[in-house]
Amino acid sequence: MIVLNQDRVVLPLILSHRGRVILHTSVVSGPLGSVGFLASTGTGKSTLAASLSLGGWQVVADDSAVVELDAGEVAVTASYASVRLWPTSLKGLGLTHWRGVRVSPRSSKRRFFVADPGFRFCDQTVRLSRLYVLALYHDGSGVVSIDRLTSRDALMELVKHAYTLDTDDRDQMRLHLDRLCRYGEVLDIRRLAYPLWFDRLTAVGKAIDADLRLTR
Repeated sequence: MIVLNQDRVVLPLILSHRGRVILHTSVVSGPLGSVGFLASTGTGKSTLAASLSLGGWQVVADDSAVVELDAGEVAVTASYASVRLWPTSLKGLGLTHWRGVRVSPRSSKRRFFVADPGFRFCDQTVRLSRLYVLALYHDGSGVVSIDRLTSRDALMELVKHAYTLDTDDRDQMRLHLDRLCRYGEVLDIRRLAYPLWFDRLTAVGKAIDADLRLTR
């Protein structure tokens, strides 16, 4: 297990500089496989992971994950067992009576651990079955959709969501991009679009289950 300081990006950046691949993702594991969610800060990675965890999945990593190639597959190292949520997410998930631990004096985000309201965590290295790029929308259709990305778009998403320390160091950037290209050849990356409604998160979980079943 690797302990990442998820309130800052220092350790992920250092690990990246030392040749590791660290993705800005939350990862969950279920009976049909393990999946990660790529998205910008504040767009629902942890909320979706928490929702799935309350429904039976296990959280492998929240917000950042150490990944590595292993015999043609991508393995994710479990991070420490906690998940961080904003007050709006707590309300949307029906967890307003759970206080958690404040992540810092300057943030209203709360951290929840194993003993908290039914969250489940994984402490083992898992094989990453799929990465989903989150695409939240605000219209009234309520439809959840999953689409495969082209190889080019998938690589661009990896570049966008992988930690790197010094973008001015050309040698390091070349090595970093080479590593991401190798991962891009192995990873199955798809776009997961769903409405920004908490009551649709259960439907999102069912869509992920169905997507994983199609390729078993």
